[in-house]
Amino acid sequence: MQPDENGVNGRVSHSIPFKPLINGSTDIPELKVQYFDPATGRLETLVQQTEKTFSLGIYSHIILVLFFTTFIVILAGWLLRYISGRMIYRKQYRQAVVKIKQANTTKEAVIGIRMLSEAEGWPANNLSLSDWLQRWKKQKQSAPELDRTIQTLSQIHYDSKNLLNRQVKLENVTVELASLVATGC
Repeated sequence: MQPDENGVNGRVSHSIPFKPLINGSTDIPELKVQYFDPATGRLETLVQQTEKTFSLGIYSHIILVLFFTTFIVILAGWLLRYISGRMIYRKQYRQAVVKIKQANTTKEAVIGIRMLSEAEGWPANNLSLSDWLQRWKKQKQSAPELDRTIQTLSQIHYDSKNLLNRQVKLENVTVELASLVATGC
């Protein structure tokens, strides 16, 4: 080994781990290393000055773990509410489609449409068929067949004169309406 410019033949590197017991800025005392120098025959002392260090003790770690755990719990709660809301929505939606399919009267078909309104979160009680159709068009892609079907259902529902023709039309309308609503158009 060749000596460097100071006449030193080698280097030694030491790592000294430490664990702070307090939070904040910490003064680490200077490090003194003694070694024997065979060239001079004397015991030499090296002094290493250290810088101030900032440390976060155990309490800050506990706070970080609690914060992270709280975040995970809140996120899991939100996700659970979202998933249960979607499940309730799907159940209400399916029940409304079945109600419309099985409707024997226009009143039952309108009740099925109101059930769809509740599933979507719209006001269900005072919503006319045309208002329902406008809200449906805003939220979903609507087929022109849905316009005609709702118009026909409205005419049948509010026409009290022709009762015989009413039942035949209603069966066609409810089947078509149920299939259109089930596909989301």
